Amino acid sequence: MEKCRGSVSVSVRALALAGLVLLGWRAGAQDLPTPPSTLTLAAFLRDVIRTNPNIREARLQWLISTGQARAEWGAYEPTLVASAKEEGLHQQNTALEQFQQLGTPLYDEKNDAYSVSVEGNLPSGANYNLGASVTRLQDTYVEGGQYKTFLGVSAQQPLLKGFTHGAPEASIRSAFEDRIIAFHQYRRQLMVAVTQAEAVYWNLAFAQEVLRMDADSVTVAQDLLTIARAAAAAGRMSDLDVQEADAELATREATREDGQLSVTEAGRQLELLLGGGWNRPGGVPEATDALIQDNHAAWNPDAQARSLEAWAERAQPDYMIESEQVRKENVLVGLQQDQALPELNLTGSYGYTGLGDTPQDSLDALGTQSYPTWSLGLELRLPLLLGVRQRNDVEVEELKRELAASRMAAVKEQMQATIASLVQSIATLRDHVGNLHRVVEIKSDLLTVQTARLKAGTASLLEVYSAEDALRQARQQELEAVVRYRQAAMDLERASGSVLRDHALEELSGGQVILNDSLRSPLVD
Repeated sequence: MEKCRGSVSVSVRALALAGLVLLGWRAGAQDLPTPPSTLTLAAFLRDVIRTNPNIREARLQWLISTGQARAEWGAYEPTLVASAKEEGLHQQNTALEQFQQLGTPLYDEKNDAYSVSVEGNLPSGANYNLGASVTRLQDTYVEGGQYKTFLGVSAQQPLLKGFTHGAPEASIRSAFEDRIIAFHQYRRQLMVAVTQAEAVYWNLAFAQEVLRMDADSVTVAQDLLTIARAAAAAGRMSDLDVQEADAELATREATREDGQLSVTEAGRQLELLLGGGWNRPGGVPEATDALIQDNHAAWNPDAQARSLEAWAERAQPDYMIESEQVRKENVLVGLQQDQALPELNLTGSYGYTGLGDTPQDSLDALGTQSYPTWSLGLELRLPLLLGVRQRNDVEVEELKRELAASRMAAVKEQMQATIASLVQSIATLRDHVGNLHRVVEIKSDLLTVQTARLKAGTASLLEVYSAEDALRQARQQELEAVVRYRQAAMDLERASGSVLRDHALEELSGGQVILNDSLRSPLVD
């Protein structure tokens, strides 16, 4: 979609005339001091994005969520476990134990155990342990002790709870949705800052246009005072006419001073928005981007509305946040449904043991694989009241999902209605600006005629001042209409989520919104 703010339908010739009239590019305007510096909208937006604290906070939140989403994959990282321990036992035997142990009254035992294993979890929800151990056994009956080795694997696989509805990866999927939500919150904050900055920039441009218009009015008053003085010297006007012309000039000069104050205040708003990041010398810069721009593109309201709605369903931050929240709730509903199931686990283990008087003998016995050990079984855990908490947790999560879906539908409906309304408003305002521009041209021609008549002695000063006031009012109305047009264009950008796209800060690639390099971080590349 072409930029809405650049779609004012006026001809090249009319635009040139509008520039002459609106900007007051007349000889009298040269009385204004030369602007200390110039500022384009693009440069100002770059400064705002770089220094705005709210953008920085939203960006960090996005990066934090990205790191947290990546950290969730650590649930599948294998863990190496190594241990070494020494155990001892010195006890008196009972009468039965003495009988069984050929009258030995005491029993001594000392074991040294060393083990190493790798354990972890699988995406299926299973947990596993693959390990080996060596134990030195020393007791009252074995002189020198024995060595026992073991090598085996054990695992437990959930068959119901912990296995269904994508439960094993629920934390990863939920963190991924949080990351996407934080991304669109970052984009939303960018759009808020950009549109706020654009409004402040156009406010400065408007104030400077009004100041130029005021300067142009002063020039007219100076010309009329010169004419009045010459006419009075020739006897065609009275001294009262000269005093009236002098008073009109003073009035317009005072108005110009008020305009200068407005420009200063608009410049201060620029500084405040940058959060202390303003470093341009020489006072208030000149906003060089013209209020009126025209790319001569045809404006079809219905086509524009359809195009913007299609974009909004892929990129409008509020809608994307709500849609991602619905996806997250689907994950959480699945998790709660899984947790409400009985716990049925398949457990199993398999390994080999070796026993010998020396470590090597135990390893040799292990290598023969003659002494296997294994187990296989099912374990069932069933709440006696069939999961009171779990069933209610499912109902609560389903209600949360319904609420999220309702919010998403409401945002979408409001978004579509706002886009349609603003598109029509912009079409109307575009025509309104064009009509007002034609009025300005007519009023300007009328002032020229009345000024010529005054010089010829066929018109009075009052008629000329009246024509100049009419031109000034027409110019003011045109400027205000342009500002309304600009505001409507910015409102449409916000409603459709096209703010960053229209400023070449993001694009759609593979169905996904991609920020340009200046707004991204190496952490998310």
